[in-house]
Order: sequence, then C-alpha cells, then structure tokens
Amino acid sequence: MKKTLLILTIIAAIAITFFACTERVPTHPLDPEYWDGKEVAPVTAFTHNPFRIDSVKLSWTAPESNPDGYKYRLDKKVGAGKWQINYKIFSQDQMKFSEYAEIGQTISYRLYVFFDENISDLKEKSYTNTFQAPTNLTATQTSITSANLSWTDNSIGEEKFEIERKLSTESTYVKVAEVTGSDTATKSWNDTATIPNLTYDYKVTAVKGINKSAAVTKQLANPFQAPTNLTATQTSITSANLSWTDNSIGEEKFEIERKLSTESTYVKVAEVTGSDTATKSWADTNLVQDLTYDYRVKAVKGVNCSAYITKTGYLNAFNAPTNFTATFVNYTSVTLSWADSYIGEDKYEVERKLSTESTYIKIDEVTGSDTSTKSYADTTIEPNLSYNYRVCIVDGTAYSAYALVTHANPFQAPTGLTAAVASETSIKLDWTDNSAYEQGFKIDRKIGAAGSWVTDYATVGASVKTYTNTGLTTGTTYYYKVRAYYSTYYSSYTSEVNAIPLAPAGFVSIPTGSVSMGQTDVATPVHTVNITRPYYLGKYEVTQQEWTTTMGSNPASGYG
Repeated sequence: MKKTLLILTIIAAIAITFFACTERVPTHPLDPEYWDGKEVAPVTAFTHNPFRIDSVKLSWTAPESNPDGYKYRLDKKVGAGKWQINYKIFSQDQMKFSEYAEIGQTISYRLYVFFDENISDLKEKSYTNTFQAPTNLTATQTSITSANLSWTDNSIGEEKFEIERKLSTESTYVKVAEVTGSDTATKSWNDTATIPNLTYDYKVTAVKGINKSAAVTKQLANPFQAPTNLTATQTSITSANLSWTDNSIGEEKFEIERKLSTESTYVKVAEVTGSDTATKSWADTNLVQDLTYDYRVKAVKGVNCSAYITKTGYLNAFNAPTNFTATFVNYTSVTLSWADSYIGEDKYEVERKLSTESTYIKIDEVTGSDTSTKSYADTTIEPNLSYNYRVCIVDGTAYSAYALVTHANPFQAPTGLTAAVASETSIKLDWTDNSAYEQGFKIDRKIGAAGSWVTDYATVGASVKTYTNTGLTTGTTYYYKVRAYYSTYYSSYTSEVNAIPLAPAGFVSIPTGSVSMGQTDVATPVHTVNITRPYYLGKYEVTQQEWTTTMGSNPASGYG
C-alpha cells in the first residue's frame, strides 16, 4: 500500500512540474492574443453594379469569423494606371460604396479585411465602364415630309442624344437635332423636313459631357406613294365619277389628267385639294356620249409629285334602253315600257311601223326624267295587225341605239259553233270564246240555202257564249255564223252551221199567248188564261194501256 501511494505521488509531482514549465496558448477568437500572427478572413461575394454611365456601386459580404473592430481597405486602379493604395478605408459595418466611374475606362478594385497588423487575402473586381449605345432604331414615315425616329435607351444618366442625318447618296452626316436624355426605355424624335422620294440615313448617339456612345443607324426610304384603285363610274350620259385611294399623308393636291383613248397626249382637267382621307373623288361633267376616255391621277407636294395611277378605256356608253316590253291593254291600245339606264337625257323618241312595212315613223316623244322606268301608251292600234316599235334616247344632238319590240294584236275569232233544235220554232246556238277583251258577239243569219245573210242579226254581250233564236218556222232551214266585236272592229267568223226546227212526233206546239176559257151558263166563269211559256201537247188522249205502261198501274181499271 505504501509503495502504491509513493508511486502516485511521484507521478503527480512530475505532471505539476510539466504544466508549470509549459507557455499558455489562447484558444478562443475573442481573446486578442488569439490573432497574434494569424491571417484575417477575407470578404465574400464582392460585386459591382454600374447603375449609371458615370457611377458604380460596390457591395460585399462580411466574413463571419473575424473579431469585432476589423476594417476594410479598398485599392483602386483606372485603366493601366497605378494602384491607389488605401483608396478608401471602411468600418466593419460599412459594406456598400458608390462613387463616380470614369466612362469608357477599365476600373479595378481590390478589397482587404485587416485587424491590427493582420490582413486578409484580397478580393479583386475589374470591369469596363462601357457607354452603351442605343439600339432598335426605327424610322417610320408619317407623311411625305416627315418621319418618326424611335430607339431604345440602354444607358442611364446621359445628357442627350444627338441625331445626325444624310442623304444615302452622300458621305457626310450632319447633326439635325438633339433629344434631352431621360431615364425612359424608349426615345423618339420627329423629322419634319424630309423630301419625298429621297432616301435618308440616320444615326443616333448618346452623349454625356465629352463622352459619346457608339451610334445606332437606320435607313429610311421616303417614298411619295402613288394613289391606287382608280375607278370611273358613269353617273349620267355626260358625267362620270372618279374615285381613288390616297396612299400618302401631307400632299397639297391631286392633279387629274384626261385624254381620248384614240389620242396620245393627256391634258390636265382638274385639281383636287389634298386631305388626309382614305378616298378621294372628282366628278367629270364634260363627257361626250359613246366616246372612250383614259384618265390618270398623281399626288403633288410643291415641286414633288408621285407616280401616276391610270384608268384606261372608260367608255361613256350611250346604250339603247333595256327591258323594252309591249303589254296588251285592249284591242286598240298597248302600253310600252322600258328601263331608263341613264341620268340627264333630254327625251325618248318612240317610233312605230306595221310589221309588214319597212319604214318606222316617229309617233311621239317621252320627256327624260330620272326615274328607273319609262312608259308610253299607244291608243291608235287596230286588232289583227302586228306592230313593230323602237325607242331611242336623245340628248342634244346625240342619239342612242334603238331598243326593239314587236306587238302582235290578234282578235281571235270564236270557234266550235253548234246549232241545236230547241223546239219546233227555236234553235239554240253555242260557241267557244277565244278572246279576252271583246265587247260582245254578233250573230249573222240567213234563211234557206239560197237566202241572203242578215249581218249583225243579233248581239250578245262580252263573255256570253250562247244564243237562242225563237219564233222560227217549223220545217225551215236556218243558217248561222258568229264573230266577236270591239268598238268598230270585228274578229273573223266562225264556220257556218244550220238547223231545222220541228215539233216532236205526235205533239203539237202550243205557243205563248192568251185564250178565253169557259162558256156562259155552262162552264163559268168565263176567264182568260195566259200561256207564258210555249210547250208541246200530245195530239191524242192517253190510252189506259199507255198509262199503265208508263206509270205501272191503272187507277181507272175499275171502270172497265
């Protein structure tokens, strides 16, 4: 036991002696002696942001393990120059820095962290402070003497933009305008001094003090567009309306030229004031019928003019009337009608001839008027004749072609005439009516084959198709023929028919009239009987056999 205690005592003494003789070493970063001879941790995420063309913002992230009280040291170099040591010193809490940046130079920065005499590794950042040129330059024609330029501003802080221009055929640009710089994405400028039909080159440069960006360029063709869609529409027999599309803005006028298609030289006939409407028009009121014209139109601005738009082969037609018809009214009149295809004619001349003749004769005139349909009533025709009509348009000494129509005016005769014995003293006639507008029918009659015709022996009204001839002599042959009439005009006759009135066998005819019936002191009273309708009466009494045969029984059989 004693031996064990002695050994432990000796070991403890040795350990105490060892620790007493060894130097103390700091182990915590908050102990200032901990950093003696050690490097400080550098910053992280060292970045730059050129937020204007003459400004830059630096930012960084502080290291996490460094002791309180450390600082930052910033060195700077411009281009190939020397480093400016200790250019800026920042406290531990300052991790952003903004300053002027030289335009067009390459700027370098290096950043350290230091604590007492300890310094970190550097963080370096270099960039070229480019003066960004504008982009997306467009040139849009807004009129024949103006264009709009538009471009994208890719920099912030420029003072202005300089616009230069030259003709594409020239070599030297000339500054024509300045646009104040502003921090908007898109800039624009209106060039109001362009000349039609010339081509321009533009370039735009951003400016800050004596510094300029590169230029962006754009070419503009400034065409003086010719009008298009020229049309000519006849509005009367001496006028037409011209219409065209205006493809330019800012012209002073349009010049209209005209010539006959058979000629070679155009002559200016009118001017139309320019205006910013899509469609222009002009009325030519000095045309001659049946001539063909060529037109051309150009836009004009000062001494500049567009190309021509032409319209050739416009025929100022003077055609015949159309839809010429003849409509039956009655057997002495017909209505002529036709379409009026023109405006402004003086009159229409109506001519007529029989279809069997060769020469037309003017029968009347119809005054011209702006109505779509014209008409004329001819009340001097005759039935059963065929007429030819023609109509032409007249304007001054000019005549159109003729429109033609034929009007046949037949007066159709009745047909199918029949004669039937109605009694021993009467005959009934029937026929077919083939005309629509007769005033009636006339019946001619003769007695016996050798007899003479009695013209217009009887008359019936329009559309009546039957007639009964009474008071005839039994056993005599009667002949008939029928024709239709209108005024003093007659149709042809029907074929002749004949019939013989006879009493039925075994009968006698009782005519109309009055008889005295009765006998004084025998059969009274004596009175008058009026027979208002003729009838047949059997010559003999009816026998009982005839009665039984007809009636089926004999009520007198009991008398024997």
